[in-house]
Amino acid sequence: MTKPQAKGREVALWAMYAADIARLTPTVALEKTRAIAESIDAEAAGAWSHVTTRLEGLGSQLERVDESLEEASEHWRFERMAVVDRNILRVGIYELLEMEDVPPLATIDSCVELAKTYGGESTPEFVNGLLDRVRGELAEGDDEIAQAEPTQ
Repeated sequence: MTKPQAKGREVALWAMYAADIARLTPTVALEKTRAIAESIDAEAAGAWSHVTTRLEGLGSQLERVDESLEEASEHWRFERMAVVDRNILRVGIYELLEMEDVPPLATIDSCVELAKTYGGESTPEFVNGLLDRVRGELAEGDDEIAQAEPTQ
């Protein structure tokens, strides 16, 4: 049995992949995906709150997530990435940026597992490298903010 958080990530990937291919917003994909996901995978129903959190968040933060992805992928043009790779990264970057209750390394590890399942041979290393770069940049930003805050 898959943990609800991991299953939510996986189903969010399915929906984001469909959204990317069909040129839908994440929130529209959310509406269209539930019945299909639950018919394919019985565990999807138990993870739906996790799916909803990610897709609603991606719906409102997709531009920011894509900007972070483009910045982190110095040698890869966004539109040239494989669709599945791009959407694994979108789910992971959203979690790193917005879901403070999810440990960053858990996000990265889970996205690498999705990459092993759904991506090509080099996808796991690609996903790991880019998500780790984003995690590092976020940590540096947190350090700079902490150093800039006055102490009392």
